[in-house]
Amino acid sequence: MATDLQPIFLPNRFERLARRAEQMQADLRRIVVRVDAAMAHAQHVFGHMRQADISRFEVFFGDSGSGKTTFLETLPMFFEGLESHAIPKTDELAVAVDEIRAFVEQAGDKRILLYLEKRDNPLESDKEILTFFERLRDFFRDAPARVWVVWPISLRDEAERVHKLAVRIGAESLVGDAVAHYTFSGPPQGEFYSIADSTSAVFNDGKGLADYGIDEELGGGVLVHAPTLGKYFTKLIGLSNSINSVVSDVLSERARPRIWIVVAADDAVEVASTVSALSFGTSRLLDVARFTARAEGVFDSQYMKDWEPLAAYVPFLFRALDVRVIEMSPELALSIARAFGSSEVKGVLRQTSTSRADAVERLKGSLLGHLIRGLEPPPSRQPRRTKTETRQEFLRLQSLAQKKRDGQIHEAIGEAVRDLVSSVAGAEVEVETKDAGTGELRPDIRIRHPDGDPICLEFTWRTTGLLRDDDSGNASVGVSQPSSGSQNTATPGHIQQYVFKKVFEYVKALDLHRLKDFRNSEL
Repeated sequence: MATDLQPIFLPNRFERLARRAEQMQADLRRIVVRVDAAMAHAQHVFGHMRQADISRFEVFFGDSGSGKTTFLETLPMFFEGLESHAIPKTDELAVAVDEIRAFVEQAGDKRILLYLEKRDNPLESDKEILTFFERLRDFFRDAPARVWVVWPISLRDEAERVHKLAVRIGAESLVGDAVAHYTFSGPPQGEFYSIADSTSAVFNDGKGLADYGIDEELGGGVLVHAPTLGKYFTKLIGLSNSINSVVSDVLSERARPRIWIVVAADDAVEVASTVSALSFGTSRLLDVARFTARAEGVFDSQYMKDWEPLAAYVPFLFRALDVRVIEMSPELALSIARAFGSSEVKGVLRQTSTSRADAVERLKGSLLGHLIRGLEPPPSRQPRRTKTETRQEFLRLQSLAQKKRDGQIHEAIGEAVRDLVSSVAGAEVEVETKDAGTGELRPDIRIRHPDGDPICLEFTWRTTGLLRDDDSGNASVGVSQPSSGSQNTATPGHIQQYVFKKVFEYVKALDLHRLKDFRNSEL
């Protein structure tokens, strides 16, 4: 059975956002945007307070989810020397003035913004509110002209009631030059998608909305049902869950394969550079943003026509199928071939003796070996240029792949992997074996762990074209080797094409085309 897809986390309330940001030590400046109209209003309020030499109270009206609390909490990011604090909800509203006094005394010479927390829908009577304003007016008479007290309210009628009561009890000594409550609209709808995308990236390990199957077209389609940013986040969560459900339904009776593309080439530096250009982190997760950026215009190519109906889901599918690009050094490939290879594999090599234990130990210490065993990868080290003799030897091995005999190399690697995972109870390693869940597909190597989805290793054997005419070593083995000017097939562009083709084979076999129908229904 397929494991559940990771749900998206989009905090639609500031309290949740702040709590998660603190847990993750995330910088809110990456996602908080400047709301120009509200910023201009804040500048006006502070200016009037300075001119009139008196602090000020204000009703802040805005629909639930419009971002009132986020704006008030994060305003110090845009105003130097400003502190913002929430006045906790107390049993009696009048007690809030004591809280306000305590905060102001601690603020020193700083300007201070204080807002009444969790009173968006006032339940207090007019008498209770008037008592609060009477006490607040008395406090303002002695307080420095640096205190802005705000009451965020989500109901328009209540906002009007509270503002009128403030005018009734204190007039200019409370509300300054305000003739009505302030209406906070939040950021414009045109910015909702980019805000949600940035928020997703911060709280979901760098994954933006596209990684969850929601591109700008699909995300823009729900704007009509989301007048506020909070409601938009809620709609996106529902949309993401629906997309995950489609995939879960399709894979309900199958294990979802994890597709790991292993790139082997004749130079360790070149293959590491290519992998670095297409992935990120030590786990070699596909860098979907860079990968798809490289693919700009690629859907116009004939070989990508099959992908075109699912083009918007490329980031999501690559994430859902855990697509990675992992390097295999020529030294590791040769070690395994020498130790576990068949007579035909060894027959193309000059050196044919390496102990099985040494080969497995080399695999165990490699990045691939760590990932296969689910271990934290070792710190990346700068590889060294592969020696000419080793490149020559690798190209002899690669000649088998060119002759469509790579299955024998995969058999050798499969044997090494079996030894590697032999201590894991229930682990199975299959080489080029069909599976009921993926039809006719035969992954080069499938690793089944008892507690997770199978890892499908797909190997691609490449040449960098680095060997010169006089050092290719052709004559001794009778293998057609690259000469100067021969094509480098280990470039990011070549590997990108291979990844697209290979992943689509899985998408087709798993019947994930149903996502296209879901998208059409949503649009």
